[in-house]
Amino acid sequence: MKKYALTLTILLASTHAQADILGAGLGTGIWTSGPVGTVTTNNNEFDVEKDTGLDASNNNYVWAYFNHPLPLIPNIRLESTQVSSSGNGSQSVTFQGATFTADSETDLNLNQVDVLLYWGIPLPVVSLNYGFGAKQFTGDLTISDSSNNRETTDLDGTVPVGYLAAQADIPGLPLNFSADIKTLGSIYNDTTLKARYDITSFGLKLGIEAGYRNQQLKTDDIGDIDVDMKIDGYFAGVTLVF
Repeated sequence: MKKYALTLTILLASTHAQADILGAGLGTGIWTSGPVGTVTTNNNEFDVEKDTGLDASNNNYVWAYFNHPLPLIPNIRLESTQVSSSGNGSQSVTFQGATFTADSETDLNLNQVDVLLYWGIPLPVVSLNYGFGAKQFTGDLTISDSSNNRETTDLDGTVPVGYLAAQADIPGLPLNFSADIKTLGSIYNDTTLKARYDITSFGLKLGIEAGYRNQQLKTDDIGDIDVDMKIDGYFAGVTLVF
């Protein structure tokens, strides 16, 4: 039975991989996003929006993918996202054992790199991608005030993620809608909804994209703090697809 199950798995994977066609794409744009939620350190919790004044900012992103028809070998997608936010505190907070006055300044950097391996299942109207990958976080959280108090903690870590995406092309129009999620259950979810319009419809297609992205992170494995945070907002950018 195990022999037949393995054979069936290989055949299915081969069918899905062969269904992909040779293609590539890249895109870049601006994601206007800001954090909400809480950070806890040494049993002291504060609200990143209300207490420290962290606000939305314009963050850069870039992505690229490569599809091929080779059996069993996954396609690859790479993403890089900059996340930064600054704010001025409205009340005193305790961070890393130090108490900061209400005039504190907070800086958050949480840059991310995603490496995703996936297979495609093309359907008549909707194409599906499924796979797995890893997300690497690099950054820091810093709080300082006029009393020369200053504390910084690194926000470095890597988490495995499952990947699922769907795209629907509108017949007769150079327009498609897509959604994808990178997830680690209740610990991390990164969801994107977007539309793309191809300005040119032959060869290397130049297009524009716009949508909404929502990241939710709840973990104590990044740095030495507990994070229960959402970062979301709208984005727009340009694309090149072959």
